[in-house]
Amino acid sequence: ALSKRILRDWGMLRRFMIALCRSDHLDKVSVHAVLVDVFNTFQSALYQIELNYPRYTKWIEAPPSATAIKDKVIVTSAFLGHSELQTKLVEVLHAKSNLHWRYKFMVIGTLATMLRDDVAVPMAVWDALLDGLISDISHLRKLCFRAV
Repeated sequence: ALSKRILRDWGMLRRFMIALCRSDHLDKVSVHAVLVDVFNTFQSALYQIELNYPRYTKWIEAPPSATAIKDKVIVTSAFLGHSELQTKLVEVLHAKSNLHWRYKFMVIGTLATMLRDDVAVPMAVWDALLDGLISDISHLRKLCFRAV
């Protein structure tokens, strides 16, 4: 039930993915393995998630991008959940110079998964992917090469 709730709500998904990517301070290999498995489960859902506010959302106050209300559903001119998550992930990548390679791989993998034809990609994402092309980590280089 919790995983379905997270996957239907961009705000919760953003917080969850960022928390997973920031958990690199844990030292036990078994903990790393479990976190990577959980991350992979949620990352695969990014292929199917809609780029709009969930229909079940009940607004106390309409978002700034609201343009109209039709049948109690707010129509917005722009949904920013997708680009906000991308931007936050790039911030996680640059926040620590000694970020563990598995977590760099998780962040870059998510950024690569989130590339879509119908959504403009922030320049910071392209910078992160291009930086990954010259990484010392071969897995990261291969992933960035496929993404670019």
